[in-house]
Amino acid sequence: MIEIVRTREVGGKIIMEKEDFEKLLFEIEALIETLEILSDKELMRQIEDSVTDINEGRVEETSSIEELRRKLFE
Repeated sequence: MIEIVRTREVGGKIIMEKEDFEKLLFEIEALIETLEILSDKELMRQIEDSVTDINEGRVEETSSIEELRRKLFE
């Protein structure tokens, strides 16, 4: 969630603190990444398929790499 970013105008330019600017950049980058994911039809199909697999019980939970290896290679 975007926090309040404080700005002020000085000589026709918008000024903000470096920390606020970095927070704003982070939020913009996150929004761009979200838009890229949402616009990728194949990736969205894969996500939907994964949700279906979870809802239909075709996903198993593991708690360690060793457990995952055992499940995959036994």
